[in-house]
Amino acid sequence: LKVAARLLPRLRAGDDALLRGVIGIMEDAGIRVRGVHEIVPDLLAPLGHLAGPKPDSATQSALQTAMHGALALGELDAGQAAVAVRRRLVALEGAEGTDLMLERVAALREAGRLPKKRGGALVKIAKPGQELRADLPTIGPDTIKNATSAMLKAVGVHAGRALITDLEATKALADECKITLLGINPSEKTGPDA
Repeated sequence: LKVAARLLPRLRAGDDALLRGVIGIMEDAGIRVRGVHEIVPDLLAPLGHLAGPKPDSATQSALQTAMHGALALGELDAGQAAVAVRRRLVALEGAEGTDLMLERVAALREAGRLPKKRGGALVKIAKPGQELRADLPTIGPDTIKNATSAMLKAVGVHAGRALITDLEATKALADECKITLLGINPSEKTGPDA
């Protein structure tokens, strides 16, 4: 009951606030909490162009716009990902998560609400000040499959602060699907250009 009482106020906040509360309770009990990035740092996304074609100018614009959307969303502790087509933000990740957000983008294309021509980008980044020991942004082969179904041309992931499950398979699938895969640093003024 004490644990529930301590976490109740955090339930009104976002995921990160709740996870910080859980970690705080564990640490108060003498348990050392370590993040997966501390145990298996090879899972962290490297910086730069990882797979697929080099991004064209329209894709660069989409990456930049999606990155700004994801940063704003992270400031609200509401999500980690955004999708843009050129300079238009078209989807923000909510409680449904990245995969269902990408399904929503695919449905928008099917309904004619977005151009049926392939284009746009997904950016998934850590929230500003995020507790990195819990809920790091993660992508993998399924992300590439879903981005392809949503007719996107690029996926940008936070270098050094996000995980890529099965990096080699993810890169191979990005190459096969002709999806640009980039490790980006949102704090760089140049944005995701790699």
